[in-house]
Formats: sequence, structure tokens, C-alpha cells
Amino acid sequence: MLSEKEMEVLELLRRNLRNTIRDLTVQTGFSRATVTRALSALKRYRVIRRVGSDKTGHWELLD
Repeated sequence: MLSEKEMEVLELLRRNLRNTIRDLTVQTGFSRATVTRALSALKRYRVIRRVGSDKTGHWELLD
């Protein structure tokens, strides 16, 4: 169901729910577009959701 890149992004979010897209690009070495696509897929699969604003919010796992 999830690709390797999506799994890698999810694992980083499990470690720190306050990770930003920029943090994830640095930690994974993926481009911003790749991280954004992975996050979109994880939201579409209802694995994660964003709580609060882009600036001060955090991710929530919906396992």
C-alpha cells in the first residue's frame, strides 16, 4: 500500500510529530515535491492528519 518513500516519511513523523516539510526534506534527502507527495498520500490513506496551522501545528497519527 505505502511506497518506500512514504514509509520513510511516516517513520520520521513517528519520531517527531512537529517535523516540518523542510525538516523532512533535510532528513530524507528527498526533494520538497517528493515529501509533499508522500504527505498527501499519507493523508489520503488516512494515516496522518495535520492539526493546527502550517506554522504552529503538528501531525497526528491515525493508526
